[in-house]
Amino acid sequence: MTGQSPEFYKPPTFREVEPIPQWSARLEFDMPYDEFIVTTLAAAAEAQHRYTGTLTRDSHTGNVTSFTRTRFPRNKYGLPPGIVECEAGVQYLAEKLGAVHLREAHQPGTSRIVLGLYEGQHATGARTDADGPDHSVQEIVALLGEDAIVQQGEVFSARLDSKNGSVSHYSEDIAEIIFPTVEKQRVYLLGDAMKQERFSVEDFTGDNNMWLGGQSYMVETQYCKEPDPSQPVEK
Repeated sequence: MTGQSPEFYKPPTFREVEPIPQWSARLEFDMPYDEFIVTTLAAAAEAQHRYTGTLTRDSHTGNVTSFTRTRFPRNKYGLPPGIVECEAGVQYLAEKLGAVHLREAHQPGTSRIVLGLYEGQHATGARTDADGPDHSVQEIVALLGEDAIVQQGEVFSARLDSKNGSVSHYSEDIAEIIFPTVEKQRVYLLGDAMKQERFSVEDFTGDNNMWLGGQSYMVETQYCKEPDPSQPVEK
């Protein structure tokens, strides 16, 4: 027997959480990593705003060079902040960082998916593995080809404790992939092959002034151990 017939093949399954309007803003600056963490956590505590997004770092200095504030539905944490609240929060952080924030815009018909370079999900973002991540940006570039723009970064989340107002943070090495939306299934399958429990998706419309149909949502894979509730949990 050289192989299984098609009826024995079961493709991966994906669950797309109900989408919300896409919104993201990018801050560009140059700041030591530890200073960025301290400044952002202080801003989160002062504004009582949960900053989530991705950051990039200079490969030579290790300094943070950008922070992209994104907005995704995670029903486990309740309703996400509205766009007006996100705009106010990112403006407050921009003032603390000495940066100018700009609403992001990408070509219509493009999407962005963020994949963790480690397999599975972890609680704190702390990594002690001497061998580094399970996957690399170079590996993803080789698999997706020239149609995709792949950038190394870190996911970052300032977590608020609703009981005492304290703030902590979570970070993880990631690959940010921007690609033609028609190629979405290929990237979904890559996320499954990398054993991601969930990943974020943004579909862009190309307009940076108002929402014209772009959407953000989370996708859960067959490896997801804690599926999101179907409706936001009240906090």
